[in-house]
Amino acid sequence: MLKQRIIPVQLPITFPTVADVISNEAAAFRRLSPENRALAILDLIASGEALLQNSPKCDSGLRLKEQDEQVWRKAYAEFFEQQGF
Repeated sequence: MLKQRIIPVQLPITFPTVADVISNEAAAFRRLSPENRALAILDLIASGEALLQNSPKCDSGLRLKEQDEQVWRKAYAEFFEQQGF
């Protein structure tokens, strides 16, 4: 049986590290105006909503979302009550 040797290939191109990609994306986001930052965040939220709606587990996702909203409503109500509103 012949032994195979693995010889690493030196590619003429390099790929960025994950840290470099994240750093570049964060820098690009910081360069956006406040309005465009808000729009980018809203776009990300809308993309998540679209994924949830098309998910085979849509029902369980919606139930979890509703539970989270109820927890937040209760927390807000308690906070406002403590503040005298």
